[in-house]
Amino acid sequence: MPAISLFGLIAFVLQVGVGYHVYRSTAATGTGSAAIAGVIAAVAGSFFLIRYGVLAALIFDFVLSFVTVLIRDRSERRPAAR
Repeated sequence: MPAISLFGLIAFVLQVGVGYHVYRSTAATGTGSAAIAGVIAAVAGSFFLIRYGVLAALIFDFVLSFVTVLIRDRSERRPAAR
């Protein structure tokens, strides 16, 4: 039976944190699929962590966080529909 290391547990919790960040960022835009985006981000980040390692997961998280910031910024600049 494989052992779970403390580093692996922390890395997985951080992936869930990134998923929560994506959820919060996309929920602010008013789109209805914010929860789905957060779950996809957490699962995809965990997949990258397990399959390709920590460096690939960090790069994936950085790109994902950058994209969500751009989406949120774009939605805040858009004038409100009347």
